[in-house]
Amino acid sequence: SSGANDNEAYAQYELKMTVAYYDINGEKLQYETYYNQELTGSHTDYDDDDWDEQEVTDIYSIEGVMIIDGAPYAMEGRFVSETEGRESENTHTFTVLLDESGANRLTVTQESENEDDESENEYVYSLYSGGKLSERTTFEYESERGKEIIKIKVAGDGSAQEYIVRVETDENGNSHYVYYRGDDRVGRGDRFDFDD
Repeated sequence: SSGANDNEAYAQYELKMTVAYYDINGEKLQYETYYNQELTGSHTDYDDDDWDEQEVTDIYSIEGVMIIDGAPYAMEGRFVSETEGRESENTHTFTVLLDESGANRLTVTQESENEDDESENEYVYSLYSGGKLSERTTFEYESERGKEIIKIKVAGDGSAQEYIVRVETDENGNSHYVYYRGDDRVGRGDRFDFDD
């Protein structure tokens, strides 16, 4: 989720985004990022057949910090927004430097597509240690006509896990995410939204 920054401690940054991340055990971790974005390019493509249909692409550079265990780590990247009629596609790509040399770093790519009442979000997290890829998580979130599907794939140390997450409602009417690995139920978590 993203929006205006309301944290005084990082007042030099205009925007705030919460990044949810799953580790190899399917545990959910959440990180706050604070950043500024600057428009670095924009262009409009017109459809030859239909002049009403135009695709607008805006490219922003991102500069900011991700807060990990209470400490800010430098983050930079770019945000590409493409809009055509009622369809939009957004891609955020950023790298968080976990040490000064950049040998230890986290790269996050978030792609979201929205068309009418369907949306699809994909997050790819790549963690590098000593300059080598040590773990990669792919997280796909689809919502179609109110039905939600989440798939999580985690690869690291030569092993790979895949989870499917379904929304289930308990007896009090609260929604929870329930994790399945194959047919095994492996855990549950509070439902959270990407849209706030």
